[in-house]
Amino acid sequence: MINEDEPAAILDSEGIWIKEFGFIEWNYISKIDTYRYRDNVLLESIAIDVDKNFPLSRQATWSGKMRIFWSKLFGYPAILISSITIPNHEVIEFAQQFIK
Repeated sequence: MINEDEPAAILDSEGIWIKEFGFIEWNYISKIDTYRYRDNVLLESIAIDVDKNFPLSRQATWSGKMRIFWSKLFGYPAILISSITIPNHEVIEFAQQFIK
């Protein structure tokens, strides 16, 4: 993230490490796409959906567990990555080559 010491996410050919959720292999990710809050282009984030069998809550930090809780309550994706220095579409294009 901008103005943060630790990145929001790190991607490679094996999977993605996300600050609040730890490392997730690509085969556990079912979808990666943009998410817009109320169709607002200025508030666009990267949304990641994981396979139902992946123990996301078990490896999440406390703030990650709270994001999972609030996402279920309000119906938005639990994993949202925003305010990154690389354009969202470049991250999504890179990730989609590994998602089956």
